[in-house]
Amino acid sequence: MIFYNRIPRGLAVAGLAASLILTACGGGGESGSIGAGAPPATAVGSISGFGSVIVNGVRFDDSAAQSAGRVTDDDNNSIPSSSLGLGMTVEVSGSVNDDGTGTASSINVFSEVQGPILKLDAGTFSILGFNVSVDGATVFAGFSGLSALVDGDIVEVHGTRSGNAITATRI
Repeated sequence: MIFYNRIPRGLAVAGLAASLILTACGGGGESGSIGAGAPPATAVGSISGFGSVIVNGVRFDDSAAQSAGRVTDDDNNSIPSSSLGLGMTVEVSGSVNDDGTGTASSINVFSEVQGPILKLDAGTFSILGFNVSVDGATVFAGFSGLSALVDGDIVEVHGTRSGNAITATRI
């Protein structure tokens, strides 16, 4: 089995998305908000809720993305929306309405790193050269917390990366 870290596509488009959103909000229109005629919007972040999918405070209706087979995993395989979980890192492409809700045309789930745990300690561990930290907001999927893990366990980490440090939102 080969383990590797992934550089998420979402990081590459985050700057572009921010400029699109700022351009859409920045001027020319009376309200300054993103509407139906605005350029597409992209949100990159952790899933914070459901009833569709909530990312960065925007509730995106995911039904169009799901019916078009555009909810995908790290390997670009189509997955059901029911596979999405709290704390997963996603890139949502679509549009945002004047009321702050959105419609997702695609949702891509990506993890920061996958592999065996090393140097497990209280609140931290290493994995493939990355230092991972957890906090009270970290979601643990399939186990109760770090105390249920041991060095050598293979995990998938979603979160926010800065250099070789990752703050885990989901393990």
